[in-house]
Amino acid sequence: MKVIYLGKTTLKIWMIGSSIQEESAFISKQLKQIQEKFQFEAELRLMTWNRAFDTIIDAFKNNSAPDIFATGTTWVHTLCYMNYLAPVPLSFPMRPLLASWLEDTIRVKGVIYTIPFLSEAYVLMAKQNILDSVGIKAEEIKHWDSFYTSCIRIIQYFKEHGREHIPLAFPLRPEVGTLHRYVVWLYKAGWEFPKLRSGMNRIFRNDCSIQVMKYMSRFLRASGAELNTLQTDTQFLLNHFNRTEDDFTFFVGNGNTYVANLMNNRSDKNIRLYPLPSLGPDGRTFGGGSVMAVSSTCKEKELAWKVVEHLTSQEVLLGLSAINGNIPPYVGSFWDIYGYDPCIKVLKEEFSRSTSYDNHPLWHVVEQASGDYIARYFWKSIIDEELKNDVAPDHILEGLDNRIIDILNMTWEMQEDDTGGKVQNT
Repeated sequence: MKVIYLGKTTLKIWMIGSSIQEESAFISKQLKQIQEKFQFEAELRLMTWNRAFDTIIDAFKNNSAPDIFATGTTWVHTLCYMNYLAPVPLSFPMRPLLASWLEDTIRVKGVIYTIPFLSEAYVLMAKQNILDSVGIKAEEIKHWDSFYTSCIRIIQYFKEHGREHIPLAFPLRPEVGTLHRYVVWLYKAGWEFPKLRSGMNRIFRNDCSIQVMKYMSRFLRASGAELNTLQTDTQFLLNHFNRTEDDFTFFVGNGNTYVANLMNNRSDKNIRLYPLPSLGPDGRTFGGGSVMAVSSTCKEKELAWKVVEHLTSQEVLLGLSAINGNIPPYVGSFWDIYGYDPCIKVLKEEFSRSTSYDNHPLWHVVEQASGDYIARYFWKSIIDEELKNDVAPDHILEGLDNRIIDILNMTWEMQEDDTGGKVQNT
């Protein structure tokens, strides 16, 4: 993480970045502008996604919390349960959101605690030159069966040219990104994430999950290629997909490279964005992103929310989108300016209909365990030729559900009393 001092510290502002140096410079410039207007000084710190949650939690535990900070959408209810968030004042100017799930994410018991910042929606990133060479049309990758058939055609095409090829670059490393890329196929099959609570019997163990696991395992085995290259982190695999000509045809991601290239007039015509294949008409994609919060320990909350208002303005979000490729969650100028582009139209439609996870204070623990189990199954289904594909998914999902159920039954689980207030079991 990089710390940039802009003067004597009055407000500690922590952001999450992917292009740390560029984002630091841009946000620093924005803060300098409002420092003059509101007569304050700031200390800016940029965190990476893989360290952000632990960094924020540790800061609060050590009484060194930031005044303003960005956090992931799935962490909001955890942080609120721990009393780390200040409520958004009623006077804060709210703007229309594209995705309805964000309304539930930013609210806890009817009170708004965070302001949406930057978002993402998972789409199918594709190498258009490969699709054209094989003769595959957009209609042939819209549904599960035709998508699988198209991938088999791609594999055969490369074999005829003396090469192994992996159609879909799917990360097999135990991490949250692997979970996202599994769950999105569940959502595209029409599944809805259940409301997490103590006393549940099952979460992931259902016919839809088993069907998705079989489908994905079949995919991964189909190429017959060496798949060790997939056992890496999501960002590394995305970079591999972007920089190589024909190692992969498809990648499930947020299309941020495409967005940033388009906004900087360096669009790569070879990469196109398509909706992820659906099993039925009710399929939706996975949506995520970040939100802005003010710490409950901040002594200058009124000033802090003015800073948040500026950092979430259309001008700032457009500037950050051009750097990191994440999309603004609001109805407004980004979509008006770039909505002519077919791939941006795909992003807008998919994000507008996207869904996310259940908002539960233990979600961070649940997602860590889930990513481990999902990656373990897919890797085992590849290396174990004797694996009984009809039995193993049910077994691994039973183990995952038991782990989640244990987490939900932890002694500090959140429950409600008769008045709607929070109580803690002992």
